[in-house]
Amino acid sequence: MFMFKLKAFIVLLFTLYVLCRSECDSDVSPNNSPIYTDPPVLVNTTKNGKLYVVGVESNTLRPMHVLHTWGTPYEMGFAHGVLLKEQVATLNTQMYKHIDETIDEYLHFLSPGLRKKIEEYGLAFVLELTYLTTRWYTPDYWEEEMRGLSDASGVPF
Repeated sequence: MFMFKLKAFIVLLFTLYVLCRSECDSDVSPNNSPIYTDPPVLVNTTKNGKLYVVGVESNTLRPMHVLHTWGTPYEMGFAHGVLLKEQVATLNTQMYKHIDETIDEYLHFLSPGLRKKIEEYGLAFVLELTYLTTRWYTPDYWEEEMRGLSDASGVPF
């Protein structure tokens, strides 16, 4: 449960940051990255998903995974966890490392009371609070999908 809450919180913060940066900064340069035009190559399949990779034949682009899932939210999450188990674990490790390295930059945005709670109880407390505050506004299927992802990948929910 803690991992889901942490991931949801970080994704929310990152999304808000990206949206703000892209709409608030007039000096942001356009995305001039090349477009993948190679056909997708099937890498692996499971009951409710297929994993493809694009950019394999390109000399200039880094290969990118394309995941196609279907079924119930839990089944889609489970397929995701089966097909990208290693990547999910790596992302989880990298995310915690990034939070450790950068959290001090963002503490000044928080109220003194919340900063004190983080110092006293740790980040887990804040993530739990975020989860409890927002879960009434988040459709159940998101949590179901995260449970499937956790069950298949082994990354704790």
